[in-house]
Amino acid sequence: MSATTFAQAGRAATAAERQFLTSVRDRIAAILPPATAGWKVTHSDAATDVPDRVLSAPGQPLPYTFLWNMERGERPGNGKNADPQDVLGQLEALSKKIDAAMEKGDMATVQKLSSELAALTAQTSGVVDRARENAGYSKDELPALLQDVLVAISIEVNARSVAVPGNAVAIAGPAGAKLVFRVPPASGGNRNETETLVFVGAWSGAAGGTATATFAAGTTSASVQSVFMKIQAEPARADSILKSVKFQDMAGWLR
Repeated sequence: MSATTFAQAGRAATAAERQFLTSVRDRIAAILPPATAGWKVTHSDAATDVPDRVLSAPGQPLPYTFLWNMERGERPGNGKNADPQDVLGQLEALSKKIDAAMEKGDMATVQKLSSELAALTAQTSGVVDRARENAGYSKDELPALLQDVLVAISIEVNARSVAVPGNAVAIAGPAGAKLVFRVPPASGGNRNETETLVFVGAWSGAAGGTATATFAAGTTSASVQSVFMKIQAEPARADSILKSVKFQDMAGWLR
């Protein structure tokens, strides 16, 4: 479906419905963990306007999806494991500063920056050559560079059904969660990020099937009946997020 077609789908949300969705967005933003030291939030729907069109029938609970991403600001390890493009950028920036200082005849700055350039080159020995040759990292180095570098969270409010992969494993979840599954990373890859599926509300289901939410009778559009959260992250980091997200508060939204 094209963006234009999607924008035209459904019906216009009422002012009250948009106010409700805005309150849901703000409540979600409030329960998510802050960025971890050394990481940065690269996307959050906290400041994104809620949709002005909805796909549910009048009076039915409104579906809403919130996205949040966090990435490691620095690659794990020392300079040898640096991102080659980052290294090239730093070297280029230093070289430009040296050229500018030479044009001004500022030899003290030239000497200082040249020392920094030499130190950075030595620290990242081999990285620049690989980047320039576009040869990539060795088989042993690559996995370490790709571990624990991304967290992607999606939260679906008033989801009615979610497919649970057959290789998902039920795990103990935090207070407030009804079901929690973990899907292992794809075999044969260098990434070790798993998907952790968290269901809050009256959900039932098992791996290899469909998790289904039961909505209360007589619900209105301005009500939260179910919440589904998917966390894409390295297992230990996903566990940390499970501990830090306020799932009991989330369960308190249900009515």
